[in-house]
Amino acid sequence: RTEGRGEMCARSGEGGEEGAGSWIGSVRFSPGTMMVALVLTNLVNYVDRGIVPGAADAFLAFIASSRRPGSLGPNAYFGALQSAFVVGFSAGSVAVGSLVHRAPPFGLAACGLSAWIVAACVAGGSRYVGSYFLLLAARACSGVGEAGFVTVGGPYIQDVAGEHQGAWLGVFYAMIPAGTAIGYGYGVAVAEALTWSWAFFFEAVAMAPLALCFALSADDGSSAFEADEADEDDDSVDLDHFRGALGLDPVPEAAPPPPPTLWAEVKLCFSQPCFVWVALGYAGYAGSIIGFSTFGPSILVGLGLWSSMAAASLAFSATVAASGFLGTPLGGLALDAWAKRSPRSRLAAALELSLLLVTAGGLFVASAAFATDKSTFLVRLFLGTLPLFAATAPMNVAVYESVPRSNRALGSALGTLLMHALGDVPTPILFGAAKDALAPDCTPRGERDALGDDCPRQRKNLRLVALAAAAWLIFSLLGFAIAYLKARLAAARLAARDRDHLDASRRRARSASPPPRLPLPDSSQYHPLHAPRFVLPGGPTPPPPPPPQQQQADGDDDDDASASSSRDSLDRPVASLPPPGTHLRLAAPRRTASGSPPPP
Repeated sequence: RTEGRGEMCARSGEGGEEGAGSWIGSVRFSPGTMMVALVLTNLVNYVDRGIVPGAADAFLAFIASSRRPGSLGPNAYFGALQSAFVVGFSAGSVAVGSLVHRAPPFGLAACGLSAWIVAACVAGGSRYVGSYFLLLAARACSGVGEAGFVTVGGPYIQDVAGEHQGAWLGVFYAMIPAGTAIGYGYGVAVAEALTWSWAFFFEAVAMAPLALCFALSADDGSSAFEADEADEDDDSVDLDHFRGALGLDPVPEAAPPPPPTLWAEVKLCFSQPCFVWVALGYAGYAGSIIGFSTFGPSILVGLGLWSSMAAASLAFSATVAASGFLGTPLGGLALDAWAKRSPRSRLAAALELSLLLVTAGGLFVASAAFATDKSTFLVRLFLGTLPLFAATAPMNVAVYESVPRSNRALGSALGTLLMHALGDVPTPILFGAAKDALAPDCTPRGERDALGDDCPRQRKNLRLVALAAAAWLIFSLLGFAIAYLKARLAAARLAARDRDHLDASRRRARSASPPPRLPLPDSSQYHPLHAPRFVLPGGPTPPPPPPPQQQQADGDDDDDASASSSRDSLDRPVASLPPPGTHLRLAAPRRTASGSPPPP
């Protein structure tokens, strides 16, 4: 399968002119080059995610002026753009996670990025057509295209990076906050200089060489999604060679097993208890982060720390982006170092580090809710989000390690689906409803971000809403803790099984009876050249054996006389060996003087 695309394209060009697709899968990029391509692709992708919220005013104006049915307000249609992207990404992730067993993973990534490029061009063109629903469909297709490479990128980096997988995964996931922050500024700048359409056109041009890189790669990435197999012995005998030498047909290779169905793979993933609890913990983590970041600037204005929503949003987003860009790769490096403490279970090591980082981050973020000045809030927010972003790589490694190796793509997709369904989709609604019920006058209104008259009395409740967003991490800690206990129990069972097998082997070795040991001969009674002896032709021959009656009579003689005669016969000199070429005959053993055979 590694050379599948190259061989297929080579066959398509045989016989005459080269095939049009013979260049696909023809370049042997190094694994490091492919990992860099994955990192840059993730960066461009999250720049795309930041365009819509960054240029919110321009998109709201387009929605208000576009032709659309319905009576909902512009904000509802604006929110639907983000929801459509999440729906497309979730559905595409599940589909790609199952297709990696039937198609080359990097081929799927190239196809997904090609669809992403087309969707970006369509999104930019929707402004000139004046169609909101064309923009909505383009954003959903962008989510599907993103799933094509995100689903295969993490497992591939984990396999190729080896002992440094934490560092590489940290860099890969650090592009999430970095790209989002760049996307905010990029969307605003391009929308003001040109129009928001050109923001999509420019990113499509930037993504094209990266998509081409995955299409040209001779390594299709399928090795990261193959089932574990026992390593073959390098000294194994080539049986087909010997069968060919004997004129026999070679033994036909066994047909590979059919790829699993989507339903069978889904059942397999959800049958892993650790995976279920890790996914639930990840959902709790995402719900807290999204809930706190969604209403963070509004809470800052309601608490009186800032008077402008624009200034509060800039300070909040800059702090979160800096902590994310710094904390995510540091978390990957910490995972590599932490995993050396538990070489038998990388899952347990990843969950241990996730528990520590999420706990530390939750405490600092919770303390930020009670800050009374700007500096204190920003410092506590930075110290809280730094370990929370550092937990990104350990949490994703925990998802990969909690399912079988060949099912990591679908496991990652299902984890993402649960994270959105139980995490960042419902929590903003819950925290928004709580904010409206407990502190309705602390919501900025109008162009001057004015607050209600009762806001000073409701600020205590507003702090409780911020504290609840941080306390939502308890669900994350609960899921990770249960998964950690199950992982440690599984590792203990494996260790106990290994000890039992070793003890059983030792007991079998001790109970096995040793081979019988023959007594050493006594040099005073036995001669090493006793019998048989070689004699020269024509030499003295041994006397013929006596009749049986005499043997019976001689057997009753005294044992001492027999032993003495035997020693006399054994002490006679042995003839030297004849020169080469002399024929020898084997003589019978000499008998004692009494006619009885010598002792053995």
